[in-house]
Amino acid sequence: MRVLTLNIWKNEGEFPGRLKLVRKGLLDLDPDIVCLQEVYQDEHFNALPQISTPALPHRTIATAREKLRDGVMSSSGLAILSRYPIAAFAIKDLPTSVRDGGRVVLRADIKTPGGPIRVISLHLTHLYGEDSRALRAAQWDASVAFGQEDWDGPLLMCGDFNDLVSADWLQASLLTHKAQCSGTMIDAPSSLRGHPSALIDHIVLIAGGGLELAHCAMALEGEPIASDHLAIVGELVGENKSTVNP
Repeated sequence: MRVLTLNIWKNEGEFPGRLKLVRKGLLDLDPDIVCLQEVYQDEHFNALPQISTPALPHRTIATAREKLRDGVMSSSGLAILSRYPIAAFAIKDLPTSVRDGGRVVLRADIKTPGGPIRVISLHLTHLYGEDSRALRAAQWDASVAFGQEDWDGPLLMCGDFNDLVSADWLQASLLTHKAQCSGTMIDAPSSLRGHPSALIDHIVLIAGGGLELAHCAMALEGEPIASDHLAIVGELVGENKSTVNP
């Protein structure tokens, strides 16, 4: 089962053309589950239908970080798209600060042919400094707790972490949960264009229940750009032994 995560960069850059490139990427890569961040939406426009493909008919979206952008009140939200039915979804507010309001986390319970899996799409704070790193850790911990709520099956957490896999808070969590992270498998320095050492987009598998995360790589690397971020793609392999019933 192929999983992809991508921050689609709101409505920045050459927006209509970029959305076409994102959609083409989804068609070419043919993922089974997609997690998106910075999904732009305003009163008149929603980016999600522009990039959705027939192979990903099931989807859910969470509005987030609502503010004026180019004079229009808009949302920079989260989305999950799936080849397989979404049995349930939920949204939760994350810890915040005055400078970083409006963060949420989106989860979806997906009925795959190999068994149920819970998927999280998240976007942790972009702020930096000691206090912001603590905030990022708190947002992550809250997201993990939300993912584990009434769930003992495979938990897949995808998104823009705004931090490296080597960050102390993430390393500690990966060790605690015996989790796998794409950031340890990708031989590339950055997933953020223009930043040489910023591999900040990740796929994390917690409590795989017989599944393993493998063959992780970056995608959508060409020109013209689809986003200021590159996509992260990973394969879930093995047998889902979970008996949870979403």
